[in-house]
Amino acid sequence: MELESSFLSSSSPAWRRLDISADPASILSKLAVNTVVMCIQLCPYSKVLYVGIGLPLASTPQPYAADGKWYIDKMQLSEGNKRTLDALVVSQAAWQQDVYKFVSQYGDNIGPEQDLEGVESNYGDGRQRKYENSIEERLRALLLDLEDMLAPLIGPASNLDVFLQDLLGTAGTFSLQLFVDQSLQSLPWEGLSFMGKHFNNRVSRDFSIHLHGHRLVTAAQGQVVSSSTVKTVLDPYGDDDGNRTNGYERDGIIHTMSSLAGTTAVGGTKWNSLGKKNGREGMSLFEWMEAAAAPRSSKPSTWFVYVPGRFGSFLNPKNIAVMNLEDVNLLFCSDNGLNDNSFRRQNTMDNVKNTGEVEAENPLKMAGFASLAGTASVVCNMWATTFTSQRRFVTAFWDRYSKKGLTLGECLAELRTSVGQEPEEKKVKLWVKLAKLNIGIPSFKYQDI
Repeated sequence: MELESSFLSSSSPAWRRLDISADPASILSKLAVNTVVMCIQLCPYSKVLYVGIGLPLASTPQPYAADGKWYIDKMQLSEGNKRTLDALVVSQAAWQQDVYKFVSQYGDNIGPEQDLEGVESNYGDGRQRKYENSIEERLRALLLDLEDMLAPLIGPASNLDVFLQDLLGTAGTFSLQLFVDQSLQSLPWEGLSFMGKHFNNRVSRDFSIHLHGHRLVTAAQGQVVSSSTVKTVLDPYGDDDGNRTNGYERDGIIHTMSSLAGTTAVGGTKWNSLGKKNGREGMSLFEWMEAAAAPRSSKPSTWFVYVPGRFGSFLNPKNIAVMNLEDVNLLFCSDNGLNDNSFRRQNTMDNVKNTGEVEAENPLKMAGFASLAGTASVVCNMWATTFTSQRRFVTAFWDRYSKKGLTLGECLAELRTSVGQEPEEKKVKLWVKLAKLNIGIPSFKYQDI
């Protein structure tokens, strides 16, 4: 058994990242300055919900005793609370399916500013307008129900709320590293008013403190996204040629990327294609494996995946889980946009998969597989969004990230507030802005090197 364990430790990043022997106090001491940690955990019998929050210090702690200021509170869950929590998880899953149906049916017929707040829908069919309005309002209702249920724990004037006001009352900005119980990860925690109030949307997640510790180790070469090591995967099947319908004009992914890399992003001309450039035959497993097995350089790479449909329909979850991606600091994925071409292709591929294989392509699960494979940070879509909103997001993200000296988490937080060019302010609708999620280390900065 010892030989087998030694072999797996030396050859499998996933096996190494399953190790939980590290002292959590030591991991917490290595977090970026002004990073608050929050853990939301259900007891095994779903009778009690625990919330722990605190600000660790960068010090040499005593074994299993993290330095800093901490507060832990709990909430006894009544039968009504448990039913509410279960119903919210089920409702969120149903809502995400309805979003997928909306995007697949209507998402390519979206006006250029359809994803912005305060822009009246110009759908010709009133049913389309009602459909989108119901998506937005259902998400708001779900967040209100979640906030009402959690009010004794994190509502205004709750113990944790008062603790954070005292803790964060000093000068400076703080970000939140959030760890959520596995059964509750699908809920949109970033949309809670508690997050905006105390952290101004600077929220990132991770699956566990030990996995986060492994990320910190592999990112020890430097928490930097280098322009010369950005590798792109762009619409490998050529599904998205844009839209030329009057009133719904937009550029396709390849054209958007040409403008983005050529003029918008600093150092974008140094970006390279991970597979075939402008190909229409897809990417073979060999190409993915070759990219993952490329010789380690002095600068870790970034994978920028910008594709129609699910990322998992291009790279099988079974394959990504056995790759070595410890040289990939950031996997930035903008996917789950749909038009007729990508919808038909994805459905054709789904027809030869079983239910479990399709479910494994869920964005959270794909982020988990990529994390086990070695990535230090993942940016992904929690649910489907339109090509228009994705084009706006990737353009605004790389424009700010490459020019303003922001960390990854700070840039994502800004875009949850406004996607316009300063001083113009443009806010996207709630169901669009909460789709983007950062899992892992949020402190990477872009450098043109």
